[in-house]
Amino acid sequence: MSERHLSGNVLIVGAGPTGLTLAHELLRQGVCVRLIEKEPTASRNAKALGMWPRTLELFARIGTGVVEELLDRGLDRGVKTPSFHI
Repeated sequence: MSERHLSGNVLIVGAGPTGLTLAHELLRQGVCVRLIEKEPTASRNAKALGMWPRTLELFARIGTGVVEELLDRGLDRGVKTPSFHI
């Protein structure tokens, strides 16, 4: 598989989990990004109660070990997520 190199400048509005993940992935691809956030400081409150499987897949692809750390921390604190089957 040939490797693609992207170029250009991208403005990302919002420094929440989605904006930060997008910025990180674009930077890995060599794209210049500018990230802006309307809030002057980081929120002290969680913006999400969970993480979607696709987000974990993207983090795993990055290869930093963050998925294992997140899962370990969640399991250490006794956090359980309900599941259901359709």
